Amino acid sequence: MLGVLGDFDTKQMIKKIEKAFEKWQKADVQFPKAPEVKYEYRPTVNVVRKDDINQSNIYMGHIGGLMNDPDYFALVVMNRILGGGFTGRLFKNIRSREGLAYSVFGLYSSNYDFPGVFYVGCQTKSQSTVYAIRAMTEEVKKMTESEVTDEELALAKESYLNSFVFNFDTKGEIVARLMVYEYYGYPEDFLMKAKANIEKVTKADVLHVARKHLKPDKMQILAVGRPQDFDEPLSVFGTVNEIDITIPQPPPPKQ
Repeated sequence: MLGVLGDFDTKQMIKKIEKAFEKWQKADVQFPKAPEVKYEYRPTVNVVRKDDINQSNIYMGHIGGLMNDPDYFALVVMNRILGGGFTGRLFKNIRSREGLAYSVFGLYSSNYDFPGVFYVGCQTKSQSTVYAIRAMTEEVKKMTESEVTDEELALAKESYLNSFVFNFDTKGEIVARLMVYEYYGYPEDFLMKAKANIEKVTKADVLHVARKHLKPDKMQILAVGRPQDFDEPLSVFGTVNEIDITIPQPPPPKQ
């Protein structure tokens, strides 16, 4: 694929490109088929022991979505409501109300041709590690239990639409995006239709996609910190897998 932008006559540029590449022969290449991946919602509990810190870094999540999923635009709005910065539920409830986290975050991402990831996480003191895990899990669960408020829906849409203009910062960015759409088989007006699709999302849509795509009881948990200082053992969530991140010593130099 080739993309060209600049101050030129389009017809003349096409002629020049065709002239420059007229001797190229199409290669008969059979690309191997990518193996199928079985994506699973498989809950696990993992810990990385790091005794030189007095806080815990926590990540929890599972498989995300695809951009060509009909649920994509409602998921974008849902993501803003759950993890959208200062106005998101995670920030307001985990950091501001509970005072549990130095930082808290969440993201439901989608990719063009393979699933993205969904995760929530935070940094908290060692003694509130398990409490923070429960609190974040509860926020994810609440998204699946009842409709969001009118204010939350409006703020999420406003946040997305206010940032929409930054998709057009440069002509190079626009051309690159159109090439990506063509490569993956997306319509060239995918982004332009996004604005209208976001505006159409309802509270019922958000609840529907949350119930369909969020699995609060099947998240993989990772905590990095001092397990001996946690408020409860991580085993309250299941069998704990300890991950060793020790950097091995290099072999002695050859004589």
